[in-house]
Amino acid sequence: MTRNSLYFDKIFNLTLKFINSNSADKIMHLNFIKNKFSTKLFNQKIKFTKKFPKKKIIRKNKNIIVGMNTVGLLLDRLTVLCLKLNHLKKKLKDRKKADITLFEVNSIIKALKNAQSIDKIDFNKITRHKIISNASNFEEAYFELLISNFILWESQEILYNRNINNCSLNEIRDYLKLFSKYNTLRNFLITKVENFYWQNEKKKY
Repeated sequence: MTRNSLYFDKIFNLTLKFINSNSADKIMHLNFIKNKFSTKLFNQKIKFTKKFPKKKIIRKNKNIIVGMNTVGLLLDRLTVLCLKLNHLKKKLKDRKKADITLFEVNSIIKALKNAQSIDKIDFNKITRHKIISNASNFEEAYFELLISNFILWESQEILYNRNINNCSLNEIRDYLKLFSKYNTLRNFLITKVENFYWQNEKKKY
């Protein structure tokens, strides 16, 4: 199945706009990420979903081995690469590495244009945590996935770019709770994105 060639390119550009409008120049404190930052991101979800491009799917041969090239996993990877690209450009000012990341982005977009549907998919973590998602369609699920990865990215900055020995035990404990919460949500949303994307198409087979 192939999509109109500009569809995923438009999603990529919209994703960058969302990230650029919300990224900070400095490492955020974990409490700020948990509260004000996460609230800000989710409050912008509706605004950005309204800007989503219209989807057009041209169905071809379904009997093709998909492997891990599913829309859900590929879009998850796209959001992470967009976060990395923004970090390299805005914080590190590293054009060379940014160009390499952009090459990866183009590879993901190419794979998305040729992604196939599969009958059953479940990337959910085995967990006792209660997962809360208000996404009722593909666009909302995508932005919740992007937001989850955004929160995970910013919170991991605390560990990757700070001396962990200077972090209190409470802060490390809070980080683990946050990581567990949003990583669980992330996997739940990868499944949601996949299922929502093909929802109407599967009925046609």
